[in-house]
Amino acid sequence: MNNPTSKIEEIETLLLTWKNNIDSPEQAYTQIKDLILELMSNRALEHISDNLIDLNWHVNRAFEGQTRHLLIAIDKTRTLKGMFLVPA
Repeated sequence: MNNPTSKIEEIETLLLTWKNNIDSPEQAYTQIKDLILELMSNRALEHISDNLIDLNWHVNRAFEGQTRHLLIAIDKTRTLKGMFLVPA
């Protein structure tokens, strides 16, 4: 697996793209779900599995049309990304 940070950044980019093009979220939704599953299947990332489950829940609600959950998913993705940043 590639660096988890790059996967999380990819999720963030897809969520932001989704937010800016809310008319057709299907492709972004599918890609995000695949990335979340890929991250969840990595046993080395078990310590963030609850965060990934929570992110997945908000992504699902956003796909159902509950727009505020899209904003929450973006925030949760940024929090996840911050967990992997190494201080200089």
